[in-house]
Amino acid sequence: KIARSDLTSLDEKSLQKLNQNTQRNQLIVDTYLKNRKKFGQTIVFAVDVLNAIAINAIFQSVGVRSDYVVSGISAGMNRSASTERNPQVIRDFREGKLEVLVNVNIVTEGTDIPNIQTVFLARPTTSKILMTQMIGRGLRGEAAGGTKETQIVYFVDDWKGLVDFVSFIFHVAAADEIYTH
Repeated sequence: KIARSDLTSLDEKSLQKLNQNTQRNQLIVDTYLKNRKKFGQTIVFAVDVLNAIAINAIFQSVGVRSDYVVSGISAGMNRSASTERNPQVIRDFREGKLEVLVNVNIVTEGTDIPNIQTVFLARPTTSKILMTQMIGRGLRGEAAGGTKETQIVYFVDDWKGLVDFVSFIFHVAAADEIYTH
C-alpha cells in the first residue's frame, strides 16, 4: 500500500518485506561491486532506517567502506536509529573516507557533497520533486565543483506496473551503458 505522493504511508508489512528481502539488498551491493571503479563514491537512497542498516551491513561485510545517515522521522516499523552521528558520517563521505553513503531523508536536499559519482535509487517514489532531488545530488557538474559524469542506477523491483513511478528518461546525453538486472 502506497500513497500517490510518496512512501511515507507505506504500510508496516510492505516495509518489512523490503527490509527482509536479502536478495534485493544483495543485488544493490553486487551491482556496486561489479562497477566499483566506475561508480566511485556512491550515494544509496534507501527505503527506511532498517533498509539502510541492512544494505550498509552487506556493503561492510564485503569490504566496502560505507556508512549510513538517517532521519529519525523515517524509522519505520517502530524502530529508530541515532541521528547524532550524521554530520560526522557526511563529513567522512565528503572527505573520501567512505566509498558508499546509504541515506534515508538526510541528503535529499540542501546538502553539498560535490564528489558524488553515482546515485543508487533503491527507494521507490511517485514524487517528481523527490526524484529530482535524489538525482540532483549527483548532477552538480564540474562548474559547481562536482564530477564530470554521474551514473544513475534505478532499482525498480516488483513495483513496476503496480505504481505510477516517475519517469526519468533523460534527453541530455545518450548513455553508452545501461545497467539492468
